[in-house]
Amino acid sequence: MRPDQIERICRLTPLQDGMFFEALRKQDSGETIYQLCLRLEGALSPSLLRESWRAVIRRHPILRTSFHYERLDLPVQVVSDDAEPEWQESDWRGTPAEEIEQRLNAMLDEDRTRPFELGRAPLMRLAVVRVADEAWWLVWSYHHLLLDGWSTYLVLDDVFGWYRELAAGRLPERGAPRPFWEYVAWTQRQDLGRAESFWSERLAGFTEPTPIGGEAVDPPVRNGPEFGEVHATLPPEVFTGLEALARTRRLTLGTVVQAAWALTLSRYSGREDVVFGSVVSGRPPEFAGVDDMVGLFINVLPVRARVAGDTSLADWLTGLQAQLADGREYDYSPLAHVQRWSEVPRGTALFESLVVYINYPVRPSWTDGGTVRVADLRVIQQPHYPLHLTVVPDQRRLRMALGYDPVRFRRDTAERVRDLVVEILTIAATDPERRLGELPGWPEPVGRAAADDGVTTTGVPSPGRSLDRLTGQCLRTPDAPAIICGDLTLTYGELDRRAERVADELRRSGAGPVAVMLGPSAELAVGLLAVVKAGGTILPLDPDDGGERIGAAVAAAGATVVLCDGSHADSPAATDQVTVGGDLRLLRLGEREAAEHPGAGPTPGGSAADAPSATRWAVLGHDAQEPAASLIRYDALAGLLHWMGEHFPLSADDRVAHLRSPGSAESVRDIFWTMSSGAALVLPPRAARPSAGVSPAVLEEILVENEATVAVIPGSPPGSVASALGRCRSLRLVFVPGPVPTASRLELTQGTGADLVEEYRFPHPVPQSSFWHAGTGELVAAPLVARRRGHARVLPSAADADGPVPARNAGARQWAVEAVLAGHPGVRDAAVTVGTGPSGEQRLTAYVVPAGESVQDMPDAAELEEFLMLRLPARLVPSAFVPLAAMPTARDGQPDVAALPAPEEDGGREAVPAASPAAVMIEVLTGIWAQVFDRAPGVDEDFFDLGGHSLLAIKLVSRIRSALGVDFTLNDLFGDPTVIGTAHAVMAALRSGATLEPERAIPRCDRTGPIPASFAQERLWIMDRLGGAARHDNILLPCRLRGPVDVPAFRAALAAVMERHELLRTRLDERDGRPVQVVHGSLEPPLAFSDLSSLPLPEAESRARTMLEEDSAGRFDLSVAPLFKVRVVRLDDDDHVIGICLHHLAIDGWSTGVLFRDLGELYQRFADGREGTLAPLSAQYADFAAWQRRRLTGEPLDELLKYWVGRLRDAPEMLELQPGRPRPAERSHRGGRCDVDLTPDVLRIVRDLARQEGGTLFMVLFAAFAVLVARRAGRRDFVIGVPVAGRSHPDLENLVGFFVNTLPVRLDLSGEPTFRRLLQHVRRVHLGALAHEDLPFERLVSELGPDRATDRVPLVQVAFNFQNAPFAPLRFGEVEATLFETDHEVARFDLVAELYEWEGGVHCMFHYSADLFEPAFVGQFADEYLDLVRRLAAEPDGLVFATADGDVNVSAQVRQALDTSSVNRLRALQGQG
Repeated sequence: MRPDQIERICRLTPLQDGMFFEALRKQDSGETIYQLCLRLEGALSPSLLRESWRAVIRRHPILRTSFHYERLDLPVQVVSDDAEPEWQESDWRGTPAEEIEQRLNAMLDEDRTRPFELGRAPLMRLAVVRVADEAWWLVWSYHHLLLDGWSTYLVLDDVFGWYRELAAGRLPERGAPRPFWEYVAWTQRQDLGRAESFWSERLAGFTEPTPIGGEAVDPPVRNGPEFGEVHATLPPEVFTGLEALARTRRLTLGTVVQAAWALTLSRYSGREDVVFGSVVSGRPPEFAGVDDMVGLFINVLPVRARVAGDTSLADWLTGLQAQLADGREYDYSPLAHVQRWSEVPRGTALFESLVVYINYPVRPSWTDGGTVRVADLRVIQQPHYPLHLTVVPDQRRLRMALGYDPVRFRRDTAERVRDLVVEILTIAATDPERRLGELPGWPEPVGRAAADDGVTTTGVPSPGRSLDRLTGQCLRTPDAPAIICGDLTLTYGELDRRAERVADELRRSGAGPVAVMLGPSAELAVGLLAVVKAGGTILPLDPDDGGERIGAAVAAAGATVVLCDGSHADSPAATDQVTVGGDLRLLRLGEREAAEHPGAGPTPGGSAADAPSATRWAVLGHDAQEPAASLIRYDALAGLLHWMGEHFPLSADDRVAHLRSPGSAESVRDIFWTMSSGAALVLPPRAARPSAGVSPAVLEEILVENEATVAVIPGSPPGSVASALGRCRSLRLVFVPGPVPTASRLELTQGTGADLVEEYRFPHPVPQSSFWHAGTGELVAAPLVARRRGHARVLPSAADADGPVPARNAGARQWAVEAVLAGHPGVRDAAVTVGTGPSGEQRLTAYVVPAGESVQDMPDAAELEEFLMLRLPARLVPSAFVPLAAMPTARDGQPDVAALPAPEEDGGREAVPAASPAAVMIEVLTGIWAQVFDRAPGVDEDFFDLGGHSLLAIKLVSRIRSALGVDFTLNDLFGDPTVIGTAHAVMAALRSGATLEPERAIPRCDRTGPIPASFAQERLWIMDRLGGAARHDNILLPCRLRGPVDVPAFRAALAAVMERHELLRTRLDERDGRPVQVVHGSLEPPLAFSDLSSLPLPEAESRARTMLEEDSAGRFDLSVAPLFKVRVVRLDDDDHVIGICLHHLAIDGWSTGVLFRDLGELYQRFADGREGTLAPLSAQYADFAAWQRRRLTGEPLDELLKYWVGRLRDAPEMLELQPGRPRPAERSHRGGRCDVDLTPDVLRIVRDLARQEGGTLFMVLFAAFAVLVARRAGRRDFVIGVPVAGRSHPDLENLVGFFVNTLPVRLDLSGEPTFRRLLQHVRRVHLGALAHEDLPFERLVSELGPDRATDRVPLVQVAFNFQNAPFAPLRFGEVEATLFETDHEVARFDLVAELYEWEGGVHCMFHYSADLFEPAFVGQFADEYLDLVRRLAAEPDGLVFATADGDVNVSAQVRQALDTSSVNRLRALQGQG
């Protein structure tokens, strides 16, 4: 393919992206090849048919499309200007009919095994087989990347339409449909942020695919179709009944079919909350002409249905229809993204069944080719889901095909599923008022899992999911071994029955916190399962623990029941260690307990009302110091078990040897993990426990005899454990709290080949120092985690550490100190204890294991103190630091506090003074940061994480310089953008003497003499005097208020705003050839009122729009004040339009927010009858103008001019984007606008890159814009204008006025920069420009003296403006204003990209000169920009000029839109470069 053969290059749609990946992965499977086999009857001319296909391929660009990815950052689709399909003709006349069928099937099978070469168009082939004189088979094979079902019918309609016309000797006259690449561009503009919010809410609480059921079968021999199918046809009377139901209830037949499938899934899965996939057309109704477009539009999206048995079928259908309608506007959502937004773990399918309701607008014309008709049509495709239901309305019947995977389902099972769907549809047609609970439901759900597996009305996963994962296994495999302990083997059925009896007792006791004080025995598993069944909270205790520890744990947890072992009379009376009485009672388990219920079957589980709240604690762990140290909620427990099962899957053949102490949360987790997976839990008897000093031979015998495959062992395992495991050949997996000494690791793994999982190194998503967050039910990185021998703990943040701590969490403060201390690079482990000082005060002591080889490598105590002082309150800094060679540990792997040495008497330190210089500086700077961000940041919080951007950076630097009188720059801030980093930079500057004169308030200028105009005002005044001023210097601010408006209050507010801001009462006069400001004392508000309420609303809106545009088109006389006017238009009693039109002399973008804020607040005050006054302003615009003139003289002016003249020396004066119209001799200022949106998911990537590079969001977006400008202008050295607020002094922040300044930023993109390198260049250039922003653009133009042409702005023709000025929505009382669209669009530059953050993404407005550019060009430019941002931010190390272009019309603009490297790479793809 030569470059001149390329018509278009564009990105792939999200669906194509996923399908392209699958096509590469399974290119030999034939899964993405679709085949249509048509039987044609009549006098067919193969040559005319072939010519018809050629014409249709020329008509639809997607049929001439190929796909490329090698050497490109992202795959692209390339449209060739022509493509010739493979064409084959055969003659089988004379062959018996049976043999023809066999040969046809063989031909189809062989064709399906021939993969398409994705880089060569067209991705389709055709074969015509003649089987009789007037009978033919047409086989059309194509790649699914090209077309969906709807499009195939459109193509066939075109083909047979062309054939019919050609056969009659005529040339068809058909208009060209919109090309598929326009839809591709549309998909790139969609807001994935809104889609994410919708799908996250829609799928909240759904954590695993709906199980379909089915039985395991022997895999069939793959010599036939890989999927089976069963069929059914619903008769006309059922079809008519369904139509009537749909009509009366305003349903679609597709909704009824999906509902039947949802009910079928519910009955087979035993769940009331089900999710399945549904195919949607993907053709947005707002996209004009989409119904006639050809391409891949369909999408597969989840449907979630909740089945309530007490609802009638008809009412439930109505609700389902409304739910489906709500999601229609998000049909563009990529399924891969929806999967990621759901709570179903990655790698697990969101659903396993698919419903396709085919309602393509099939046109009768395609089945009739004139002399040829289509007698039969077969569609051959390979499904991707275990069950897929296809329903097609055909001649007032519903034809149904249920495809099934023979590996998962037998044919008779598929037939029963099909029959249930048919029966439900029949009932819907004949008895739609029947309750759902009365519908047929073969087979009956197992138990009532549906009730346990639901989702609460708040979207929180039902705690019943935890119960289902455990009890479901008991129901599925009741005869499989569950517990093996010595000679006793307990099956899952027996375990369930015993646990249910105990659960009954617990329910009667209230099922609060339950102390499970059981050794390793079958009773341990029974007790744990019973507590979960009863909805209680497990407090695991080891009977061998000391009485004091057990008693403290029971008391702290508030346990009401203690489960203990009653089966051995000669065992130590562990229960003696618990004081029984009051609300505490004992429940003894064992053989004697079982004998009290001889032959008793399982007691029915508790009702839904008994189910625990999802936010209730399921497990409450403890350690020697803190009985309530580890917490796992019920909703978290379900997710934890799922995560364990996904990352460390067990099977029914596994034997899990559990050698840990039963008294820990980790132990409970491991036991439940085993039980929920259907494996057998091997519990060595008490005497064989490692802590009992058992010999390796005894332990080895137990492991070998039971053929243990998995072992869960304690931390720092005794030699007996390592030795015994090392000789157990059946082991494949060993869990141990890490780190494990190298010698033990070798002994554990070398003899068996088993994998060793050190729990502090869990793979993703559990990184080192992470924890199971009990509050959210997620595995997340811990903000603060005490890394005690690799065990992570849930801790408060440092900000919370100084607050009140509940009694049962009294150790939280020590843990917070430990966590911060462990973050020091010189510390490997740390423990903190609380003691009492000489005067009775609390004293913290830190025990530190250094990261080096010996205790001599421990950091100095002073260094550790300083490290902690910057991160914690002073009272939490330990008074002593004790070095340790190793941390002594208890049996559970946690620090053994009792074994820690006492600190030396003189080991303390003097208290750190609270007013130390570092602490005082941090406190002062925190206050300054808080002024800028409206909240106090943490000392380690990053400026950009707080939402910082260039404007806030300037404000922060200005306030630091003003408050502290120190030479603090933007580079200082960006070097370490935290409060701590700022403190270091300020202290260094103070030590070096880099101080400044204190920033004084802007003085009030002398009002008795002439007041000079600002530099910006002077430029506009000169333009006005030259006759160049017109409507392009007017700013129109139109808004609409739907609600009551108090017009007198609005007039009073307007007058008060004029009184507050002098510039709104100012005109310009001439003195000695220069403009001066004249401020009036008071003026009548220029308010006009129009009442159009008598007109119909559309006409009133149109008239109002005309009025505002006429107001904005008028020319202001700058010598007459005020330089603004306001119109209020009444459309209806509670519907008004307000238009504020101001000359640019009086307003800029920042001022718009100030004006609206003040106007809204004053209106509220007057409407409420209150005094209309606001806090006084520190300065007025006249003061600023005089202050600006005084500052920009002498040495400061010389320094600014030196910088800018040096930067712009020899810079090109003109920047022209191609293609554009010829530039007129004089600008008309007619403008246009194109809006697109950068989605939240892309914005996150952009933010991450900005943080990595120490830059701002602006810098990344600006750099991408520069790349696009370079491509479109064909140059690498150019100037782009960047507007800045021009409010470097705090006194200017609340003023209305014309402060904005334009910085001409010169960029050099020469060479072959990567995007990361370009970002560094942009960062350096932009920071330099901001440091010299005080030079007015007008003064610079005057200095440089460029050609003052009337056809363009000097120096700058293209601008980039990232709007981050403070702006709150305008409110008039309770009424919030919305934008009222007008045609007031003025072009001040050739092109301006104006961006601002909006609803989680970035809204991009491209303002352009209508003199120079067509709307289509700017739309394409905007789409390219989004594509560039997305790709460059995702691959910052790629060359910026080697990235494949997006939507580009190559045939007309190949040299303008594709740089040479891109063309060469496309050539290389085709083997010609």
